[in-house]
Amino acid sequence: MNMSCPQELVAMNQRRNSEAVDFDFTLESAFADDRLTICCKNQEAALQTLRESYGAGYGKPVPGSASDIRGQKYQKAVTMEVIDLCRMIYHNGYELNNGHTLMLFGEIFNIYQKISNKVVGILARARKNRLVHFEGETLWQGKNDETNVTLLRSMKDIEGHFQKTGELLYNEEANDLIVLRLKDEIFNTFCVKINFSISPQQPEEFCEPIPAFQFDTDSASQTTYAIDSPPLVTHQTAQPVETKTAKAARKPIVIEPTVIRLNRGLRNLDNSPKTERIVLDFGSSDLVSSGVA
Repeated sequence: MNMSCPQELVAMNQRRNSEAVDFDFTLESAFADDRLTICCKNQEAALQTLRESYGAGYGKPVPGSASDIRGQKYQKAVTMEVIDLCRMIYHNGYELNNGHTLMLFGEIFNIYQKISNKVVGILARARKNRLVHFEGETLWQGKNDETNVTLLRSMKDIEGHFQKTGELLYNEEANDLIVLRLKDEIFNTFCVKINFSISPQQPEEFCEPIPAFQFDTDSASQTTYAIDSPPLVTHQTAQPVETKTAKAARKPIVIEPTVIRLNRGLRNLDNSPKTERIVLDFGSSDLVSSGVA
């Protein structure tokens, strides 16, 4: 995309407002079908269905009749008005560096209403043939004075096609246009065509099947190993060796009672010494057992 296009709109707004302009924009489709275009397409599709059933002349006046002559004059008059409107925009608007011409609707209305009072209808017919672009379904004086109207083809192309065919040019080049729109600016519309490159088709890659694994086989011959020492004929098992540790392990442990003597000994109630002894046995099955000896 040529980024000098929005820069050109920025310069135009600066000349008009003498203020700084922010480079903030959005992208949208230029010709999303409006209600008028959808209605015309539905009518043409319905007529085509009827003509397949009742003949190619269904819905058309008889050639050479008064109705046919009036219809041809009307179509020619509308075509000439569209061409005159495009010529007025071409000579009074701002020519952009991509060949388009930009003009505000308020300025178009003030100039062209002196020629015809059907400005909005002529603009709608020009947009149907993709010769002009503007935002919205229709335009209103005062409310839409700052709406940008863009002429998408040069007068040389439009007039040349009419001289050759006698019909209004249908701009097929505008079918894929994208609108680059500056935010909150007067001159805010720039129609561009974005070409998306398509890479050539790459050949399909595939892997070749891996061949079966080949391996070599080795054969080994049987060998014998001779021992120099003579073979063992007989053997005896020696008796176990008795050690002190083994004897101590086999000896049962006997826990004997331990005699505990008190310092002063036991005394009777009359404070005379007692001859009996108290024995505490820590080796019994109870935690502690006692007895009098």
